[in-house]
Amino acid sequence: MPSTVIFADLKHTEHTCKAVPLGISMVAAYSRGALKDRMRFSLFRDPARLAAELERGFPAVACFSNYVWNCNLSCSFAERIKRASPGTVIIFGGPNYPLGPEAQKAFLLAHPAIDFYIVQEGEHAFVELFNRLEKNGFSAEKMKKTRVRVPNTHYLSAQGFVRGKTLARLEKLDELPSPYLTGMCDEFLRDSLVPIVQTTRGCPFSCTYCSEGSSHWSKISRFSAERIGKEVAYISKRTSVPNLLVADSNFGMYEEDLEICRHIARIQDETGYPTYLINIEGKSPKILKAAAMVRGASVSTAVQSTDPRVLANIKRSNIPYKEVLRISRKVVELGLSGNSFSEIILCLPGDTRAAHFKSITDVIDMGINVVRSHQFIILPGSEAASLESRKRFGLVTRFRVIPKTVSRYKLLSEEFYAPEIDEICVANKTMSFEDYCECRLFNLTVEIFYNDSVFRELLAFLLARKVSASLFVLRCHEVMRNASSGQLADIYRRFLEETRNLWRTRGDLDVFLRRPGTIEKFIAGEIGMNEQLVFRALSVLRHMTELHQVAFGAGRDLLAEAGGLDRPTAEYLSQLHDFCLEQKGDMLDLDRTVEKKFDYDFMPMAEKRSWDTRLPSKVPAIKVRFAHSVEQKELLKRYVGLYGPTDNGLGNLLSSADVGKFYRPAVRIGGLRPRAGNKKC
Repeated sequence: MPSTVIFADLKHTEHTCKAVPLGISMVAAYSRGALKDRMRFSLFRDPARLAAELERGFPAVACFSNYVWNCNLSCSFAERIKRASPGTVIIFGGPNYPLGPEAQKAFLLAHPAIDFYIVQEGEHAFVELFNRLEKNGFSAEKMKKTRVRVPNTHYLSAQGFVRGKTLARLEKLDELPSPYLTGMCDEFLRDSLVPIVQTTRGCPFSCTYCSEGSSHWSKISRFSAERIGKEVAYISKRTSVPNLLVADSNFGMYEEDLEICRHIARIQDETGYPTYLINIEGKSPKILKAAAMVRGASVSTAVQSTDPRVLANIKRSNIPYKEVLRISRKVVELGLSGNSFSEIILCLPGDTRAAHFKSITDVIDMGINVVRSHQFIILPGSEAASLESRKRFGLVTRFRVIPKTVSRYKLLSEEFYAPEIDEICVANKTMSFEDYCECRLFNLTVEIFYNDSVFRELLAFLLARKVSASLFVLRCHEVMRNASSGQLADIYRRFLEETRNLWRTRGDLDVFLRRPGTIEKFIAGEIGMNEQLVFRALSVLRHMTELHQVAFGAGRDLLAEAGGLDRPTAEYLSQLHDFCLEQKGDMLDLDRTVEKKFDYDFMPMAEKRSWDTRLPSKVPAIKVRFAHSVEQKELLKRYVGLYGPTDNGLGNLLSSADVGKFYRPAVRIGGLRPRAGNKKC
C-alpha cells in the first residue's frame, strides 16, 4: 500500500507571490519516478485547499517549503498537524535556513514540529530520506534513535544535532522529470499562477547578501534548451497569464541561454505567449542578444551599488560602466525602451547617504529605464546574517511584517494568523537611521518621476540641452521634499511614516501583533503595506496631473538656469505637457476618450515611442484622439484580474509590466500629415 505524502509550498492568501510552486513540483516529479507505487502524493499552494485535505485525514509525511515569505505559515500548519497527528513525519526544505551548525541547531530547537530539514538540492535527498523512513515504519522517533546520517538532511535526536553528508550537486538536470510535461502543474496553471521555469542551478558570484553566495552553488548546471522549449510550449497552451518568469540568477549570461530564447521566440510567433519574459539579468553584455531574440523582455543590469567600498564589502563585481551604458543604449535601439532594469540595495555594508544617492544617479545617467531600490533583508542563509558580519559592519536591524502576509486561516476547527517577519538593515557604521530614511524618500522620487520612463518625452528634450536625467530627478526630489501641501506632498508624508514604522526586536513586533485590533488593521490594509510600490502606484495611477506639474515645472526651471528657456521653448513644453498627460492620465479609466488640438506635430515621435530632441516649427492645428485600444483594455483587465484592484495589487501590477504599453495611443483625426519642422535646437 503506498504511503501518502503531501508537498506544500504555501502562499499567503493575499500575498503577491503568485508563481507556480516549481520547487516542490520538481521534488515530487523526481520522487514519483524513483518511488513509483510506494508513494501517493499531492501538491498544495493554497492553504485553504491543504486545510480541507487535512480535515479528511493525515498523511504519513508532510513536506513544506521554507522561504522568507512563507516560513511562519508553513510552521503554523506543521505545528497543528503534529499536535493532531504526532505520527506524521514533518519535513522542511528551502533556503530560509541559517548557515553553520550552531545556528541550524537553534532553528530546529525553535521549531520542534520539524522532524527533518533537507538542505541544498532536495530531489535525491528526499528519496533517500523516504527510504530510511520506510524501513523504520515511518516513525521519525524510531529513526532518530539510530542517529543515522541521511545525505543533505539535518535533525535533532536525544543525543544532539545530526547532519548528513552534503551530496554532490546534480550536473545533468535533464535527468529530473519535468513537472510541467508530466502534467503535475496543470492545476496551478488553471488557477492563473504565474508560470516559472528554471534553466540553470547555481551562481558563479559570491555576494554576501544572497543565499546562493556560498561556494556550494558556484558551479552552474543546466537544463537543455530543448527541455525548456517543450515546457514553454506546454505552458502556452494552458495559461491565461501573460508573463513567464525565469527563476535563474543570471539568465541571458550564457551562450546556452540564447538557444532557449530562440525556442521562446518561436513559441511567441506561434501562440503569442509570453507577452512578457521576466528576468533577463545576466552580468554580461550577452543579455542584449537574449533580449533582442524575444518580445517583451525585461533586461536587468543589477549593480546593487556603484561604490567601490560597498562592492568590496559584499564581494561583488559589476559590469564595467561603459558596458552598462552600451547595454542601456542598445536596449533603446532594439525597441525595448521602458524595459531596461537595474537594482540598488540600500544600507549594504559600508553604504552612506551620499554613496546611495550616487549609485542611483550613476545608474540613471547610464540610461537604465527602471532603477529599483530594495531594502537590505538579512537572509538567514546568507553570509551577511552571520554574527561576524553584523559586528564587523555595525549592522543595525529592525523588524517588519512582510506586506500582505496577514490573513485568517482555519485548520482543524482552529483559526489562526501567521504573519511573516523580515529583518532589514536600517543603519550601519557609515549610515544613520535618519540618512536611511532620506534615502528611502529619494527611492520614492525615482519610482514616481523616473522609472518606466514615465517622462521620457521631457527627458529627451532636456538631455539634448545638456540637462542630465539625474539632475532632473534630483530637482523633482528637492521640490517634493520642500512641498507642504498637495496630494503628492501627502503621499511623501505617509511614505515616511510607513518607512519609520519598524520594531527594534522581533519580540516587540510579536507583542504588537497580539494587541487587540492590530490584525484587523493589517487585513484592512491600514498598516503593513509595501510602501514603495503602493505609493508609486497611487501617484502614477491617481495623481498624474500633479506629477506632470512638478516634472514639467522642474524641467522648465532647469532649462531657465541653463539659459535655454525662451518663449518658443516654453510654448512647446506647454503643449508637450498636455499631449503626454492625455496619454497617461487615469490609465485605468478604460472608457476615457479625449480629442484635443495641438500646434506641434507630436505624432511621428509618439508612434515610434522615440522623441525628437529638435524644437519643431508650428503647423496648422492637428486634432488628436486619445483612447485605449481593444488589446490594451484586454491586457489591463488581465493584469488587474491577476493582481487585484487594491492599492497593493496595483503596486505589483506596475512593477510587473512595461507601463508604457498602457498609455493611450494618439491617433490623428482627419487631414494629411503636415511636414514636421526642421529647426535645430
